[in-house]
Amino acid sequence: MFLSCRSIRAISMFLFCASLGILSILDGASPPLDPNPLRVGDEAPDFKLKDQHGETVQLSRFRGSKNVVIVFFPLAFTGGWRKELTKYQDDIEYFFKHNTEILAVSVDTGPSQKRFAEELGAQYRFLSDWPDRQVSRLYGVLLKK
Repeated sequence: MFLSCRSIRAISMFLFCASLGILSILDGASPPLDPNPLRVGDEAPDFKLKDQHGETVQLSRFRGSKNVVIVFFPLAFTGGWRKELTKYQDDIEYFFKHNTEILAVSVDTGPSQKRFAEELGAQYRFLSDWPDRQVSRLYGVLLKK
């Protein structure tokens, strides 16, 4: 099955939106200030985070050279998200073939991300938004308490 960049973008936005409710619950039970901070077609806000190997990843470095799928998930080692993230690994050749980088972001610490990525056998990057959760807030997946 072939997915165009538009389809990949739509799927990514769906996954991004699906993660909004889960992370919002983790950070507090109040409704978001703007429930849709990003819309399909918006340019993704730039960020820098460390990956599971301690290397800095800056989103803007991919612009113009690679497609990017950003997957926000609440915490490492959680059942449902383990299945979701395993599916990305199952389809990793498809993403490689279509010049697509997967960035899995959570509020876990770097060492936790590293163990989780190793356990999944993931060939993609896990980014730690710990301790300040700035990127998760920037993308609207966390609520103010």
